[in-house]
Parts: sequence; C-alpha cells; structure tokens
Amino acid sequence: MKTKLLVIVLFTVLGSTVLWAQNYFPLAVGNKWQFKVTDWDPSVPYTKIDTTTVEVIKDTLAPNNISYFLLNNAFPLGDLVRSDAFGIYYYDALDSTDCLVYNYNAELSQQYKTGYQAGGDSAIVTLEHIDSLNVFMKTIKILSFSYNSMIGHRITFGKNTGPITYNTSGDGVSSRTDYELIGYKIDDQIVGSLTDVKNESAPLDKYWLDQNYPNPFNPATTFSFSIPEGQIVELTIYNILGTKLMTLLNEYKQSGKHTLEFNATGLPSGVYFYRLKTGQFIQTKKLVLLK
Repeated sequence: MKTKLLVIVLFTVLGSTVLWAQNYFPLAVGNKWQFKVTDWDPSVPYTKIDTTTVEVIKDTLAPNNISYFLLNNAFPLGDLVRSDAFGIYYYDALDSTDCLVYNYNAELSQQYKTGYQAGGDSAIVTLEHIDSLNVFMKTIKILSFSYNSMIGHRITFGKNTGPITYNTSGDGVSSRTDYELIGYKIDDQIVGSLTDVKNESAPLDKYWLDQNYPNPFNPATTFSFSIPEGQIVELTIYNILGTKLMTLLNEYKQSGKHTLEFNATGLPSGVYFYRLKTGQFIQTKKLVLLK
C-alpha cells in the first residue's frame, strides 16, 4: 500500500514538474504581452512603427467542450487558445476541433501538419530552433517555429514567458510585419515596458492599409486605407487558398484616407485575406470571420 502511494505521489510531482517545465505560453485572465510592431514594404518604400497588446480576456468553453482562453486579437492564428505540457492549441472554428499547432515535443526540423483548417489545412509547421536567449536581463529557453501557408509566419516562445518575437513572411509581393516583445504582465508581475510607444517613422509615400477593425469579426468589419494622390483603387477578398471571392472596390478615389465596411453574411467562419492594389502599391492583410 505504501509503495503504491509513493508511486502515485511521485507521478503527481513529476507530472506537475513537466507541466511547469513545458509552459511556453502562460495563459491566465489578465496576462498580457506588448509588442513593438514594425510594418515595412521595400517596394514602396515605407516603414511604420507602432505597438500592440495581446491580452487574455477570459476563459471560455468552446462548442467542442474544451476550455480555452480568449485573446483580444487573433495572434497569430486565432483568438481561442490553450496550452499544456505538450504544446499550444487553437480552436478551429471551421470544424470545432482542438488542434495542436506548436508542438513542444516535435523533433528539431521535423515538418508536421496540424489539421487547423482555419489557418490553412495545407500549412506545414516546423520546430526550427531550440536555444537560450537573454530576455529582459534573464536567460531563458526558447522554441522557434515556422508556419508555412499562403501567408506564413515565424514565432518564438520563451519558457514561462510566452511569445517573444513574431514575423510574418509578407504577402509574396510586398509587405512584412515584425513583432518584438517590449514588456509583459504574467500573474500580476510586470517585466519590461507596458507603456505606449509613439510612431518612430511615418509612411514615406503616404500609402497605407490599416488592419480591419474589429478582427475577428461577425458579420461586419471596416477597412481603412490612405493614398497620396487620386487614382483607381481595387480592394479584393480572397479565401485561405488564394481564390478571389469578391471585389469590394474598383474605382477612382481622391487622395486621402478612406473607409469601407464589409459585411460577410453568407460566408463561413474562417481566415480570409484582403488586398489593396493601386498603380504603385499592393498590400495584403489577414482577417478572421468567427461566427
């Protein structure tokens, strides 16, 4: 009896140790991460530097009866996410499945599919690096993953810290966005800076496509863009496979800032892309419809 009890105690202790040791995304209501965000496009050229904050809003039970944490934005694939000793999971709104996207136990350089259809069922994820990094004067273990799809990304998680860097691969034509952690709050402990950073540079040509708001959305969202001179402007919507679904705008617009509302009634939940094209400028961004 004592032997069995000792085995149970050891198993419990070891299990708890593994859970803590493998925590690369500490999720709890109120935890937040602030990033310096650099948008740049060498073909225009322009550079815009701003900040964004990813925050855990609440925990919720998804339709698949699994508990997730709700984030305030889709970073980088969706806003319903959970983590355990094995990795980081996203809720797939397309088929209500629980998908292990970032697998802590993957072999180095191993390519694998996640089954996450809302992020691109053909996407290939690779654990690219296992290393140590100095983050806010502390050396921590990091895991870096690449996610290759129509618009892929690379993301690095720090042990007991969460996401540290996140880089989009661009739209294949122009723009790229880089996220760099500048501060975080975990279990009421603040590390680094959580204050706003003013824009350090402005678009040189005054072309700009904002992220749609809100995002994720249901069923309507708003697009905003700026152009430096009057010209024909085309705004189109694509699905995750790159198929053009509709053209929202294809007409002459005066110089300045413009807004356009998009109502996605009739479209299924999932990830879509919107592209702004003029004679001199092309940019693509991602939007998430979550019904």
